[in-house]
Amino acid sequence: MMFDTHSIFSVPISLKHSVLNINNELINISKAFESGVSNNQHNTLTKNYNVLNDVRLNYVKNVIETSLKEYEKEIMSLKDCQLKITNSWFSITESRGSHPTHNHPNSIISGCLYLKLPKNHNTINFHHTSQIYKGNINVEPLNYNQFNSDNYNISVLEGDIIFFPSWLNHSVNYFDNNEERIVLAFNTFIEGNLGNETWPTKISLKVNK
Repeated sequence: MMFDTHSIFSVPISLKHSVLNINNELINISKAFESGVSNNQHNTLTKNYNVLNDVRLNYVKNVIETSLKEYEKEIMSLKDCQLKITNSWFSITESRGSHPTHNHPNSIISGCLYLKLPKNHNTINFHHTSQIYKGNINVEPLNYNQFNSDNYNISVLEGDIIFFPSWLNHSVNYFDNNEERIVLAFNTFIEGNLGNETWPTKISLKVNK
């Protein structure tokens, strides 16, 4: 008899396909922003961390906010509060580049909208200690699955959007096929009423951008 296994306390990674048609105008806009922080892996972020406030990207912002509302309802089931975008930026990775493992502090849910992807290099990698071992134990499994893995790769396509908890470590693999990877990334925070009056937990938060 097979086990009836319940995946509880899971980490939601939510992918939605083809939310936006990518065109050359949008690619050119992404490259027009002044470059900011760079690293040794040929990855550069825009100096502007609020690119979605640019009027040229109003339609992109609407697409992201619509998807965010759906995420709030379907995944988080928020009551008396909502997610607000706090930061947004373009991340451009050139050939012979990668994006090192990192997470997003001071954010609840983060997301990526994929504008351009190198051929055969279209994954985002997530890293989290297996919930089975939960510590400094390294066991080589016969077959990897969602329960025994410390790393999980998700394939994405141009025009896709993905949401994930901001604390979750993630990275992008090295590629060298003379193409580039362009992503519009964003962070969010909760705005509204949290907690309740039954216990001393109720607070109201307002996000100032």
